[in-house]
Amino acid sequence: MCGSTGSVLAWPQRPAAPSFPIAVARGANASRRFDFSQVASLGLPRNYRIQRGGDFSRIKREGQRVVQGCLILNWRLLPEAISSRVGVITSKRIGNAVARNRARRLLREAFRQHQTQLVLPVDLVLIARNSIVGRPFAAVEKDYLEALRKARLARREIGKANPS
Repeated sequence: MCGSTGSVLAWPQRPAAPSFPIAVARGANASRRFDFSQVASLGLPRNYRIQRGGDFSRIKREGQRVVQGCLILNWRLLPEAISSRVGVITSKRIGNAVARNRARRLLREAFRQHQTQLVLPVDLVLIARNSIVGRPFAAVEKDYLEALRKARLARREIGKANPS
């Protein structure tokens, strides 16, 4: 039907989609939304990650190695002006993709939380071992810190007594 005399059928209008982030609040705070612009990113920036295969193989070939619990730590010292970087290797022996990704997240988080404790700038390659599957973050973090201590890459904690 063309023209102005006929009625035009129109689809019913949907309500506007909520903008991100979606606030699911009840009661007095129902109109408040969380402002993510005020929160610092907690992830590990890309310039702190080793990404090229040549870098991984160079660190494993030229660097040093420590085995501790659920991980293997390979490292290579860097010049003072460069910040430390980390790369994580998880093989299919660890398990399915979910298990491998969880292992990567745990190892990267251990590095992220303790990168300020490194004495010198280093390139670290962390290799997850089969024993990492099902371990809580606290156990993975403990193995990571012990590996750093064995490698003499970690600063002494402020609260520890000096063994003399």
